[in-house]
Amino acid sequence: MSAEPLSVKSVTIRETSGTILHVEAILGMPRKPRAPDGPNGSRPAWIEVIPEDEAVGELAALYDELRSPQTGRVDHVMAIHSLHPRSMRDHQQLYRTLMYGPGGLTRPEREMIGVVVSAVNGCDY
Repeated sequence: MSAEPLSVKSVTIRETSGTILHVEAILGMPRKPRAPDGPNGSRPAWIEVIPEDEAVGELAALYDELRSPQTGRVDHVMAIHSLHPRSMRDHQQLYRTLMYGPGGLTRPEREMIGVVVSAVNGCDY
């Protein structure tokens, strides 16, 4: 029985301050190959969502609040909460607490942990 080859993930993050962070993770966990389900190998969410252009009331206000200034859209990870706007607001609060709350890690260190965990889990997000 042969061991699975190790893979290396390398990530460079440029902070708005100009600081450049470089992370390399050596991953030895076996990964299942992912079959592409959509265009460009993307895997669309199967969770029912209310599209941004159909949102009304509290959901429309949340979408406006959470819309990315870079893309002009709401991230999919937030839109999956569209049937339950309270969970969307709670998810955003959890994210802000984890990424910006007090603690012993800097924001870039927190981002690096997220990148490495996503890579280990085979998550492209």
